[in-house]
Amino acid sequence: MKLYRENEETSSDDKNKRVAFASDLVVTPEGNVKDAIAAFEDIDNYGIYVSRMRNKKEIDAAVEKHFGPPGFKRKTLEKERGKPFPIKTKQAVDDFIKSILSKPSLLKYKVEGNSIIFPQASNPGKEETKKVIQTVLDNAKIKFSLSKKENIKEIIRQYVKEAIQRA
Repeated sequence: MKLYRENEETSSDDKNKRVAFASDLVVTPEGNVKDAIAAFEDIDNYGIYVSRMRNKKEIDAAVEKHFGPPGFKRKTLEKERGKPFPIKTKQAVDDFIKSILSKPSLLKYKVEGNSIIFPQASNPGKEETKKVIQTVLDNAKIKFSLSKKENIKEIIRQYVKEAIQRA
């Protein structure tokens, strides 16, 4: 198997064998990188993506405890409690998540100089990550440029994987 870089031309025989390399996203803010980091640490900048932060088991458990379980079990628990659970709407869930999270957990990043690197392996898909970055920085009114950077560790991992498969 021959490894190809993203967007590199391949013959029709090689299409099924193509392995795409991971490329990290690089955000370079026009202003101070500290302002951009502050934007990523402010949960209010995540807009529609706040509800996606409930992927952790403890957050899901807290949401279920607050809003009640789905289905028939909910009615039974409401009778036991003597009062209904709050109505579960997207806005109500987002507000609840904001109240229990001290720091956003949707994106993972590291700072290098005046840039912020979003490793592809640690984040949602590339397009999804781009959309979240755009939303956060737009809400914080921070202008930025977005580029890609090949992840050397991932490239080496792919070469090793290829060598093992050939052996």
